[in-house]
This record gives sequence, C-alpha cells and structure tokens, in this order.
Amino acid sequence: MNRLVITAAFPFIPSDIHIAHIASTYLPADIINRMAAILGYDSVLVSATDVHGLWVKKELQDTNIEAEVLKSNYHERYKKIFDCLDIRFDTYERTDDSALRDLVYESLYNLREKGYIVQKETIIYSCGECLEYLPKRFRIGSSDVVTKTGKIKLSDSENNYMCAFCGSDQIIESIVNHWFLDIQKGKSIIEDGIDRQMQIHVKNYLNSLLCDGLSEWDFTRDNYYGITIPFNDEDQYIYLWYESLIGYLFLANDLGGNISFRHFLGKNIVYYHGIVWPILLREATHSYTVDFQISARGFLDLSATDIPLDIFELTHKFPVDYIRFYCAYRTPDTMNDFYFKEAEFVQVINSVLCRQVGGFLKRCRTILQNNNVSTVPKQGVLHELIYETIVLVRGHFEKLNPNQALTEVLRYIKQCGNIISTRELYKNPSLADLELICKMMAGVIILIKPFVPTIIESYNIFEDVTFSSVDDLDRLEGCNLKFSAETWRTIECVVS
Repeated sequence: MNRLVITAAFPFIPSDIHIAHIASTYLPADIINRMAAILGYDSVLVSATDVHGLWVKKELQDTNIEAEVLKSNYHERYKKIFDCLDIRFDTYERTDDSALRDLVYESLYNLREKGYIVQKETIIYSCGECLEYLPKRFRIGSSDVVTKTGKIKLSDSENNYMCAFCGSDQIIESIVNHWFLDIQKGKSIIEDGIDRQMQIHVKNYLNSLLCDGLSEWDFTRDNYYGITIPFNDEDQYIYLWYESLIGYLFLANDLGGNISFRHFLGKNIVYYHGIVWPILLREATHSYTVDFQISARGFLDLSATDIPLDIFELTHKFPVDYIRFYCAYRTPDTMNDFYFKEAEFVQVINSVLCRQVGGFLKRCRTILQNNNVSTVPKQGVLHELIYETIVLVRGHFEKLNPNQALTEVLRYIKQCGNIISTRELYKNPSLADLELICKMMAGVIILIKPFVPTIIESYNIFEDVTFSSVDDLDRLEGCNLKFSAETWRTIECVVS
C-alpha cells in the first residue's frame, strides 16, 4: 500500500485564511488524514505558505517591511489559525526553501530536455501609472463583476481595462519572450490522470477543459517576486503555481517513491492540479508516477453567510469541535457553493451533535453505570453493524468525501439507538447486552473522532484505549471502564 501524501492548497501572502478556506480545503484534508490513520493507512498531511507572487511584491512595496519579517509574520499567523481549529500538519513549510528552488530548477531542465518547454513571443500588460506588471486577474474590466462568493468574474473583452492596483486606465501592451509549457504534448498523460479521478464533478470539469482544447501554459512572469527562470539572463520569474505544484514533490521528498497524492483545494484551481500537475508529476521528475486524486469544493456564498468569517473571532464565540462538526456537516463534497447561517449552526450543534451523537453516548454510559459495569463483558458478542459501517465509511474516505462519511456515521448512530430501543436493552440487560452496548459506544467514538477529536474524549470510558485504529475495536473485551459526568453543552443562545 502506497503512503498517502494528503495536501492542502498553499495559502499565499498576503491573503487571510477565514472559515471559507477552512471549510473547503483545510478541514476536509485534516479529517481525511485522521480517518486514514484510523482505517490503517500510512498518511501525512502537508502544506506550505506561498511566499512568492505579485501580491507579495506589492505588499513589500506598500508596507516597507523587510521581506523576511513579512513572510515570517504571515507564516506564523497561518500556523496559528490552523492550530486554532486543531488542524494538524505533519509538515508545514515555506516556498522559499532552497531545496524547493533546486527541485524547481531540476524539473525545468528535465522538461526542456524532453521538449515540453518552448519559448515564444507573447503580449504582456503593465500599468503606465504605477508600472506594475498586470497578468489577466490584475486587469479589471468595466464589465467585470464581483460574485456572491467575493470572487471577480473577468469579462472576455480586452477593452477598457484598468489596473487592479491603482485604478489607472493607462494600460500598456508589450511584446516579450516567455517560456511556455506545451500542454498538448502531454495530453495522453492528462487523459490518464482524468480517467483515474474518483470525484465525478472533478472528472467532468477536467473533461470539459479537454473538449475546449489544450493551450500552452505561460509560466513566466515579469517584474515579479519569486524564483528566477534559469534559462536566460533576463529578469524573468517562475509563476508561483509552477513552484507550488513542484512544492508537493518537495514536501514528499523524504518519503520515498511509493506514495500517492491526495489533493484538497477550491474549485478555482482544479486546472493546475488536473491539467498541469500530471505532466510535472510524470515528466519533470524521475521517481514519481501519476498517482493522485483531486478533492475540490465550492466557495462560501458570502452574501448568504452571517457567521463570523475570522477564525479567531469564531473560535472565541464557539467551541472548536462545534465549528469542525458544523463545517463538515454543512460543506458538500462537490464544487457547489455553500453558505453558513448562525441560526442553522446552533440548530445543527444542538440537535445533531449534542442530542443525537452526545445523547446516544450518554445513554450508553448511563445504562452501563446503572448496571455497575466496571469492565467490558466477555461474552463473545459480534457487533457486525460496526464492521459493515466501516466498509461504507472507507468507501467515502477513498473518494475523499468527509461530508458523506459523516452522514454514514450519523446513520450508524441512529441504527445503534434503534437497537437499544427495539430490544429494550435498558431493561434488565444481560451481560451480552451490556457487551453490545460497550461495542456500539466504542464504534461511535472511533467513527466520530476525526470530526470532533477533542470533545469525544469526554465520552471515552474505555481505560487505556485511544481509538487510534479500528483494530482497537477487537481489544475491548475485559477492558476497564472509567466513568465521568461530562456532557456536551447545547448552545442556549447566541451572543453577538
């Protein structure tokens, strides 16, 4: 079995990470990594702060802060945000590492040797007022619109552009030589990667790009902040997305060759991962195969969302695991946009997490306490439902669908509750009944743990059992039990 390298898209300076990014990218990646460990997979969760790009250059100019101070401040801020929500990376680096630069250069020379890189003339744009280089996303047209998710939807017209930095309409065209990646040359590699994708919405989107035709990809940038292109003496730089993709190899460099990538990202960057990345993975290095899956989600509809976006404000208002649970419960495993409502947040936490999940665990604990159970009985009871559920959860895990996995866990909890009610296990239960209750309770703990890793410990009555693997379910008989009175509190009111 290959080791899983689970990646979360690199946050880039000077953007801020708020709940939309957490819900679509970082939390799903963390949940899947935790599920991997429980299901017996060898996995690591990795990411990095992207410290290069046009926005970084502009930020350095505007703030007059030393580059290292600026990059370090953002890098530490991002790590604090992840820590706030108990998102645990095995490796979290920066893209200005010299080892990454060396790997980028090696990959470029390999690609050029294989005929994937060509130089050709192209038109670039710059601002006549502030002199900034203006790639397409920085040329704002009069017909461009801002969507409900806060993204700018660019028009197709090349007329009436103005600078996104200073607002000037003095846009200058220049003809320069740029380096391009010949995407068409790698079409068969791309098609193979698309065929392997398990998320149907990702596969459909990438196939639509193939139908539209594959054009060369310009990875050259002028007047930029980043890694210089090694092929000539001109003042040109490598676009941050080339560097970030190679960054995945850098983060996995010490893990050996038998690895599989699992990528978590927003729907706006599927192109880089599904079209460019397969070529780099197969042709830019000597030791990797095209073994990757893409898990992409939509945007948070800001116009319909009323919970705090700022992570520090949100975690001050609500418990961390409540936020994790709601995001996992509410964010679909598709590229459809979504929204968060505070009233719905309260309803989901109270009804689903506290009453359905917590209520079931409390009910089991109470039955065991009322019957003075101090150790898990040894009656050899088979709890087949948990193993059937694990198979279903594993299927959702392999497709990188934490929302659907959570739905399956909640279905299991409901089924367990029905077993207690229909068989009246709360009335004079036998030792076999009590053993079954112990095993159902353990099943809930281990399945819900990736979603709420901290608060679940309040219901872990099994002494010295960490539930770090499904194998722990086979070691329960004879285990000592320890009881507490802890419960999960409902949210009685929302204080603004």
